[in-house]
Amino acid sequence: MKENHLRLIQAIVGHLAISVIPVISVESLKREWGVSKTKLYDLIEVMERICLIRVVKRKATVAKTHLRGARLFFYDPSTYYVLNGNTANVQEAFVACAFEEASREIYASDDEKTCGLVVNGVTLEVGGKSKKLKGADFVVRDGLDVPLSGVIPMWLLGMMY
Repeated sequence: MKENHLRLIQAIVGHLAISVIPVISVESLKREWGVSKTKLYDLIEVMERICLIRVVKRKATVAKTHLRGARLFFYDPSTYYVLNGNTANVQEAFVACAFEEASREIYASDDEKTCGLVVNGVTLEVGGKSKKLKGADFVVRDGLDVPLSGVIPMWLLGMMY
């Protein structure tokens, strides 16, 4: 791999570590990093294949090559802590990891005003103790001990393994 590819991968990892729920904007990233769209897609695919990142696409774009509106997370949610990154991403990265590892269909929402993720057709919002439903079917809350109506404690998703 060329040295400039490694620098770009390092830039992508740095971007992931500090971004708040990074939604991919290929046009702005390719401008910012001075690379072609093809090169950026290739490197994201390589990072996904080696389990460095997890790409959660919108359902409408799954069959397409573009990633508009997709959410990008570290494959292992604990990586945010290792890199002193933005730990606000850990919750959504953990939920994406838990459902994907349990072989569920998971997509980024087409409308972030109603929910963040769609799992097997069920809309989810993910957050801390005070996270609201918005327009989602369920909210997955961190820091909650017991399930409530329309609310799933995040720790419960760990039981899907």
